[in-house]
Amino acid sequence: MDAADEGHYDLNLDSGELFISERLNGVYGFAPGTRFANRGEYLDMVRLYPEDADKYHADLAAAVADGGPERFEFGFRIVRPSGEVRWLWTRGKVTRDAEGRAHRRTGVVADVTDQKRAEEERRAHLWFLQSMDRINRAMQRSNDVEPMTSGVMQEALEIFACDRAALIYPCDPDAPTFRTVMEHTSPEYGGAVSLGLDLPASPEWVEVARRALHHPEAVVDPGVVSGRRERYHIASTLAIAVRPKGDRPYLFAVHSARSRPWTAAEVRLFEEIARRLEDALTSVLAHRNLLASQEELRTSEQRFRTFVDHATDAFYLYDDELVVRDVNRQACETTGYTREELIGMHVSQLSASATPEKIESQWRRLVEHGTETYKSFRSRSVHGLSTAAAAFSLSLSRSTSPSASGASSGCSRNSALHRRFLKRARSRKRRRAFFARCVRRSNGISALFGRSIRKGAC
Repeated sequence: MDAADEGHYDLNLDSGELFISERLNGVYGFAPGTRFANRGEYLDMVRLYPEDADKYHADLAAAVADGGPERFEFGFRIVRPSGEVRWLWTRGKVTRDAEGRAHRRTGVVADVTDQKRAEEERRAHLWFLQSMDRINRAMQRSNDVEPMTSGVMQEALEIFACDRAALIYPCDPDAPTFRTVMEHTSPEYGGAVSLGLDLPASPEWVEVARRALHHPEAVVDPGVVSGRRERYHIASTLAIAVRPKGDRPYLFAVHSARSRPWTAAEVRLFEEIARRLEDALTSVLAHRNLLASQEELRTSEQRFRTFVDHATDAFYLYDDELVVRDVNRQACETTGYTREELIGMHVSQLSASATPEKIESQWRRLVEHGTETYKSFRSRSVHGLSTAAAAFSLSLSRSTSPSASGASSGCSRNSALHRRFLKRARSRKRRRAFFARCVRRSNGISALFGRSIRKGAC
């Protein structure tokens, strides 16, 4: 019996005489050879875990009560003489007389600390996985910052059973102000505390932000002065800096209005949520910035398109085969063609003097120098009326940007239609400078429409 994993005892309830096996001394942490004259001496030596003492005595009383069960079993914790806390499990049998009164109690006591720890670790791991699944689902519900962070704060509030979960920006001890960009609170807490308000950075806040930035792990109960603890009902706090790429750090915090210890499992989960929040903020902030950039680009494109359409010069966009990809309104008025007719024309169709050899020569110079200027003649029809051959000065500029696919843009000026403009240009140098600006603008059109415009588009 002494060699078994369980310690054995035999108690005479009438006399109080107690027998214990040597193995039971090891279970309780007693010195080898310890013996007790009666149960009273035993109870004086055993130190029950404070939270389990009342339940231990209640379970034993129920086991030996008149008319009680024949067999019993329950668990409890003790504190060994060394200070080590151990989980024990006892089971036994009660011998009763004919009237049901208990006279003898025998049983075994086993140390189940390792099993309890394994069970607690399994439960903690399962809780961790289930909690992270809730957090991940909240992050995946939206690509917008506000709905995403709102979902995470709500889940954190419920997971940690706390009174407030908040995201504060910026977590920067050098910033003059800070604000709570998202928070959720329990119904008992009384609603949002400071959502959206710019608050001055107090010495206390500076210290909290500094501690969070200098500790990659969670900070447990960072310094909060008593006045603020009472005002905001802060008794226990977890805080950690969240560092998304492309933005300043945030402070993620949860706090409870009641004093409570934060378990190792809770701290580990809190830190993992912060890491996932860091990645999610990086993603949604990049998405928001991309949308803002795209909107700004669309606005800029529209402004430039309006400028080009109202220019007094004719603008053409050619691809590498010198086929027209896009034109402005002045090009249509100058040539007498509609925009739909011009798109798809070859450069030779717009110049009566263009021969294959001349086009090849001009193309080589364009590739070599980036710009090319020449005069061209063609017969055209303006507003449905046939006219004589007209002279055009044509300047080509070739774009080498990837988005333009090597497209070239042209700006033509008709000497008959633009005499008024030429008179205002008092010198040849001034005309060239103005024309150079037009060419630079045409490069912008190449980048803008080089891929997206198709024949017949409006």
